[in-house]
Amino acid sequence: MLPAVLCGVLLWVVGACIAGPSSLGYAGVSVSPMQQMIEVKPGQEEEFRITLNNVLRTQNQRPQTIRAEIVDFSVSLDGTNLFGEQYKEERSAAKWVTLDTNELTIKPGEVRELKGAISAPYRADGDYWCAIMLTQPPEERPGQIRVALRTASGIFVRVARRDYVERLSVENSRVSLPQFGIDPAVPDSQPAGGDTASATESSHGFEVTADVTNQGVIRFSAVGTAAVYSDSRRRVASIPMHSHRRSILPGHSRKFSGVMSDPLPAGKYVARTVFESDSEKGRKVTAEIPFEIGPDMAAQWAERKLLEKPLTLAVDPQNIHNSLTPGRFTTSCVSLSNNEASTLSVRCRFSSESPLKEWVEIKPDNLTLAPAGRRSLNCCVRIPKAAQPGDYEGTLLIESERAGLVDQNRTVELRIPVRITVIR
Repeated sequence: MLPAVLCGVLLWVVGACIAGPSSLGYAGVSVSPMQQMIEVKPGQEEEFRITLNNVLRTQNQRPQTIRAEIVDFSVSLDGTNLFGEQYKEERSAAKWVTLDTNELTIKPGEVRELKGAISAPYRADGDYWCAIMLTQPPEERPGQIRVALRTASGIFVRVARRDYVERLSVENSRVSLPQFGIDPAVPDSQPAGGDTASATESSHGFEVTADVTNQGVIRFSAVGTAAVYSDSRRRVASIPMHSHRRSILPGHSRKFSGVMSDPLPAGKYVARTVFESDSEKGRKVTAEIPFEIGPDMAAQWAERKLLEKPLTLAVDPQNIHNSLTPGRFTTSCVSLSNNEASTLSVRCRFSSESPLKEWVEIKPDNLTLAPAGRRSLNCCVRIPKAAQPGDYEGTLLIESERAGLVDQNRTVELRIPVRITVIR
């Protein structure tokens, strides 16, 4: 997920890589979808739609004017979305896209569709991208700050000529040993990608970092882990690798890192990173980094660990309750905060014995959190039209596993009660 960034008097709510609706404007204009993949055959045309809903919230609500513009964007190494003509790339789809209008006026409570078409050149091959920037112009109020609200809906185009295999490589792998007696730097700004964390992650932890590059022609989401081996080749630690955005466009690279606060004894070690795409056809790519822990560092590290307070994953809210009529859809937001000094791997699922399992979808259902990182889960509930009135209960299971030594218990499971009341 992407953050809102204040740029002068323009509030950018950038959603080129978000799944789910976004609110545009104080009156509550929602945009859906925030990203879509359109498959187009070479030399042919496909249509797409973006739904705009001026959600009725007050009796004196006014119509909202939305302007649409086709823009280019890129993604930086740390996962920040960059918009504008200066970020146009070879695989830009902007020139292929046309819109049926560049301005819509939406009455309170009205739902409108912005229609577009994509014409792919015959020689195109693989994935291309652009975004539709939707702007709510500021109201004219003399003597007051004018604020324009913007949301970008990502358009990803796949021109499929064949079956594709993800091609990834790992570059610039390195380790950072703990630094003691140095306070972590205070970050000037929050990193992109939907979660927040200290810019230095942890100066008192062991950090593994690597850049994953997409050398193919289609985008993929990468996942990775790092394992630490002693000089006897025995695995002594496991570290999940975190990125603020796992999706990597063709030709792009993404930085991954993992932090472990558990101390290692003095000795020689090898850190091995393993990355793969999240598809069935993805292949694993590894890299190894040798390093050594001296006796003084080992002693300081162990002493520092004894001073750490035992912390864990924090979840808010502690329970979920919604009252809905049959056929309705709603999303509840669950905030996850990593209070550990190590990277966390988080997996989410709904209790299998609950009748709500068929009604509830968790997005995302697996993720990583950097130390001090925060992330939101969407608990999406769709009530069947034939559902009978009454209370339906279940449990959201959130399992976290922290980076650390393999001979220690590193897993914690949290249980969040969920109750849905179906009303007529």
